[in-house]
Amino acid sequence: MKEKLISNWGLKLISVVFAIILWLVVVNIDDPVTTKKFKNIPVDILSENLIAEAGEVYEVLDKSDYVTITVKAKRSVVESLSETDFKASADFSERIAENSIPIKVEATKRAGDIEEIYLQNNTVKITVEKKVYKDVKVELQVTGKTADGYMVGSVSTTPEVVKIAGPASVISKVERIVVPVDVNGASEDISITAPGKFIGKGDKEVPKDRIEGDIENINISVHLLHTKSIDLNLTTQGEPAADYWCQEILYEPTTITVAGEPHELEQISTLVIPSGEIDITGARENIIKEIDVTKYLPATLQVCNTAERVIRVTVVIAALDGKEFRIPVGDVDILNTPAGLNTVVDTSRYVTVIVKGNSDALNSLSSDDIKVAVDLKGREAGIYNLQAEVTVPNGYVVMNKPMVSIMLQSMENPDPVIGTPTAPPVHQDVPTAAPQHSQAAAPSPTPTPVPPPQNSAEPVQSQVPTEETGDDT
Repeated sequence: MKEKLISNWGLKLISVVFAIILWLVVVNIDDPVTTKKFKNIPVDILSENLIAEAGEVYEVLDKSDYVTITVKAKRSVVESLSETDFKASADFSERIAENSIPIKVEATKRAGDIEEIYLQNNTVKITVEKKVYKDVKVELQVTGKTADGYMVGSVSTTPEVVKIAGPASVISKVERIVVPVDVNGASEDISITAPGKFIGKGDKEVPKDRIEGDIENINISVHLLHTKSIDLNLTTQGEPAADYWCQEILYEPTTITVAGEPHELEQISTLVIPSGEIDITGARENIIKEIDVTKYLPATLQVCNTAERVIRVTVVIAALDGKEFRIPVGDVDILNTPAGLNTVVDTSRYVTVIVKGNSDALNSLSSDDIKVAVDLKGREAGIYNLQAEVTVPNGYVVMNKPMVSIMLQSMENPDPVIGTPTAPPVHQDVPTAAPQHSQAAAPSPTPTPVPPPQNSAEPVQSQVPTEETGDDT
């Protein structure tokens, strides 16, 4: 038996080798070595603390933290693998350049059956920047319209400021944090929590993926005020130039809407603008001015519409028209007649008063509206030409003070009164531009004696000397 086993050993060895070769041929035909690509395998970044300790931050460029590999192995092996059977990593401690970290890939399954792994991109490309910090103010972005009769008053956020951190190039773009809140139809205070967003120049949103800072839960409070429409009351100060008058005051708007707490709005219905805002002293032409009404509002109230903060005022200044009025001397009021003396006037005569005003008003003015008076206080018996005082309704201007001729006669002395007329005051207030048609002519130095009245204090009208000429008859 032994001899049979060891006999022809050369042939037997050749047979074994041939069998192995044949087996290899068959295996390679049925399960050949091949390659296969596996794409988008994520790369784990290791030792990031080294960047943080240096006060820096990094950013991966061109999505280079995903790697594509080619695996060489038998077909049965590669067909049993997927992207999840490989692990890729890049360690900052092995950084070979400022902006490049080498990638390592290893199989987590059938690693011994894999002949080779090829990397399509073998480094992670990065940029490194200094890490900076910044305090950013939180603002509310109110949208929508409240219910009628309400207006947004005060708004607040918690926190009011958020500390953010990140690459200097990114943080420098952030100017504020905006939190939107919709008040459409609101009639009561609002209290909610909402996320914010980073806003830069030109109101452009800054992506938040590289920014550290909690802006997801910001508390918002919106307090609503009540509104009310109030009137504006505007007057002027001073008087225009002579022969001019303030025809009207026009201003727009005439009412404004203000907002405040209900108990504060109850205390106001009209906003009075001080007359000192518009001084028309000496004016000969229209005055146009803009007035900021917020200066005169109580501090607790505010104007709802910014367009109503400033009112536009036009004061119309117009020239006066003149008109003559003939007042009977008998209608002149005699004031303060001295005791024991009697007054005598010629009631057939008139005095002329010149009044100026706007044409419409003058048409409605009558002589009955004009009061002429002469004051005899301190006078003695004699004949006088006295300057009268004239009173007219508001809105009119008297242009002259007419002269009135009056005789004062003693009631106890029946002897004729011989007197000399008293000349008008040297500085009488009679405009040279307005002729004094009402001025009476001076009486004769030696008038005809007038007999005393019989048991009467009334003037003896028929006994006034005919030489005394008054105004127009």
